Amino acid sequence: MLYDAATSGTGDLYVQAAYAAGPVSLILGGGNGQYSFEDDGEDDSFGISNIGIGSSKENKITDSFSLPISGSIILNPSSEQLFVVVGISL
Repeated sequence: MLYDAATSGTGDLYVQAAYAAGPVSLILGGGNGQYSFEDDGEDDSFGISNIGIGSSKENKITDSFSLPISGSIILNPSSEQLFVVVGISL
Protein backbone atom coordinates (compact mmCIF):
# COMPACT_ATOMS: atom_id res chain seq x y z
CA MET A 1 0.00 0.00 0.00
CA LEU A 2 1.29 3.45 -0.85
CA TYR A 3 0.09 6.57 0.95
CA ASP A 4 0.24 10.06 -0.56
CA ALA A 5 2.35 8.90 -3.50
CA ALA A 6 0.22 10.79 -6.03
CA THR A 7 0.56 14.25 -4.44
CA SER A 8 4.07 14.29 -3.03
CA GLY A 9 5.80 11.69 -5.18
CA THR A 10 7.52 10.13 -2.16
CA GLY A 11 4.71 8.28 -0.43
CA ASP A 12 4.75 6.03 2.58
CA LEU A 13 4.99 2.28 2.05
CA TYR A 14 3.21 -0.48 4.00
CA VAL A 15 3.60 -4.22 3.33
CA GLN A 16 1.96 -7.15 5.10
CA ALA A 17 2.44 -10.92 4.91
CA ALA A 18 0.11 -13.55 6.32
CA TYR A 19 0.36 -17.30 6.78
CA ALA A 20 -2.70 -19.46 7.43
CA ALA A 21 -2.57 -22.95 8.93
CA GLY A 22 -6.11 -24.25 9.28
CA PRO A 23 -8.24 -21.79 11.24
CA VAL A 24 -5.21 -19.89 12.60
CA SER A 25 -3.43 -17.11 10.75
CA LEU A 26 -0.20 -15.24 11.53
CA ILE A 27 0.31 -11.67 10.34
CA LEU A 28 3.43 -9.52 10.04
CA GLY A 29 3.37 -6.01 8.61
CA GLY A 30 5.53 -2.95 8.52
CA GLY A 31 6.23 0.27 6.77
CA ASN A 32 7.77 3.69 6.90
CA GLY A 33 6.37 7.19 7.30
CA GLN A 34 3.03 7.18 9.08
CA TYR A 35 3.30 3.44 9.82
CA SER A 36 6.48 3.52 11.93
CA PHE A 37 8.01 6.06 14.28
CA GLU A 38 11.47 6.15 15.78
CA ASP A 39 12.10 7.23 19.41
CA ASP A 40 13.37 10.60 18.23
CA GLY A 41 10.13 11.36 16.37
CA GLU A 42 11.57 10.78 12.91
CA ASP A 43 9.24 8.80 10.69
CA ASP A 44 11.31 8.01 7.61
CA SER A 45 12.71 4.57 8.49
CA PHE A 46 11.04 1.21 7.84
CA GLY A 47 9.86 -0.69 10.91
CA ILE A 48 7.51 -3.45 12.06
CA SER A 49 4.11 -2.03 12.96
CA ASN A 50 1.85 -5.09 13.00
CA ILE A 51 2.38 -8.56 14.53
CA GLY A 52 -0.75 -10.62 15.00
CA ILE A 53 -2.43 -13.97 15.38
CA GLY A 54 -6.03 -14.62 14.45
CA SER A 55 -8.60 -17.35 14.14
CA SER A 56 -12.07 -17.84 12.74
CA LYS A 57 -14.87 -20.35 13.10
CA GLU A 58 -18.31 -20.86 11.57
CA ASN A 59 -20.91 -21.64 14.22
CA LYS A 60 -23.88 -23.57 12.85
CA ILE A 61 -27.14 -22.04 14.08
CA THR A 62 -29.58 -23.94 11.85
CA ASP A 63 -29.24 -26.29 8.86
CA SER A 64 -29.30 -23.30 6.49
CA PHE A 65 -27.59 -20.59 8.58
CA SER A 66 -24.19 -20.33 10.22
CA LEU A 67 -22.58 -17.40 12.00
CA PRO A 68 -18.89 -16.80 11.21
CA ILE A 69 -16.93 -15.39 14.16
CA SER A 70 -13.33 -14.21 13.98
CA GLY A 71 -10.82 -12.79 16.42
CA SER A 72 -7.31 -11.39 16.40
CA ILE A 73 -4.68 -10.21 18.84
CA ILE A 74 -2.42 -7.60 17.23
CA LEU A 75 0.70 -5.96 18.65
CA ASN A 76 2.16 -2.75 17.25
CA PRO A 77 5.74 -2.70 18.59
CA SER A 78 6.37 0.71 17.03
CA SER A 79 3.68 2.41 19.14
CA GLU A 80 3.75 -0.18 21.97
CA GLN A 81 0.00 -0.85 21.67
CA LEU A 82 -1.93 -4.13 21.86
CA PHE A 83 -5.27 -4.58 20.08
CA VAL A 84 -7.93 -7.28 20.52
CA VAL A 85 -10.37 -7.50 17.62
CA VAL A 86 -13.54 -9.63 17.46
CA GLY A 87 -15.80 -9.80 14.42
CA ILE A 88 -19.12 -11.33 13.42
CA SER A 89 -20.11 -11.69 9.77
CA LEU A 90 -23.62 -11.95 8.45
